[in-house]
Amino acid sequence: MAIGRGGAPIFEHTISGEDWYARELDGVTYERTLFRGVDMTEVQLHGATFAECTFRDVKFNAAQLQDTAFIRCTFVGCNFFDTHFADTKVMGGSFDECEFALLRVEGGDWSLCDLASADLSRATFRGVRLREVDFTRLRGAKSVFEGCDLSSAITVGADFAGATLVGSILDGINPRETSLRGTLIDARQAVTIAEAMGAQVIG
Repeated sequence: MAIGRGGAPIFEHTISGEDWYARELDGVTYERTLFRGVDMTEVQLHGATFAECTFRDVKFNAAQLQDTAFIRCTFVGCNFFDTHFADTKVMGGSFDECEFALLRVEGGDWSLCDLASADLSRATFRGVRLREVDFTRLRGAKSVFEGCDLSSAITVGADFAGATLVGSILDGINPRETSLRGTLIDARQAVTIAEAMGAQVIG
């Protein structure tokens, strides 16, 4: 993305204040576009691509996003209430002051995303690649991460109290820096966490 003076990004296009409620969009492509105040409530995206775009104050409430790619996109003040991501790539994305109540993510690749300080409590991720995601100070109480790849995720100060992590790869997570009180894990994960704490597992 081109950067102007003072480090501000330069966009090739701007879409502002439009009502996209319940639109069905197949195979659309947007690059270096600023979406500002757009209502995407109940929008249905299939096979869409957004590259180096910024979404500011966009409503994705109850949206269905399938086989779509958000590559190095920025989300600021967006609402993902009851949003469903299916087999979607959100690689290298950053999220700032967004709302994720009842978010559902199934499959896809969210590697290298910046979700520091995000509130993902009660959000659900199943079968998602989340390698090297920044979960610093994440609020993830009672969230679900089942069968996910959390390899090398940054979890300093993250709270997974009461969360479900069953079947997920937890290699690289430091349990000394992460709250796992009441977290549901499987036997294999218990060994991984014990070894990360310096224990020697026998048998």
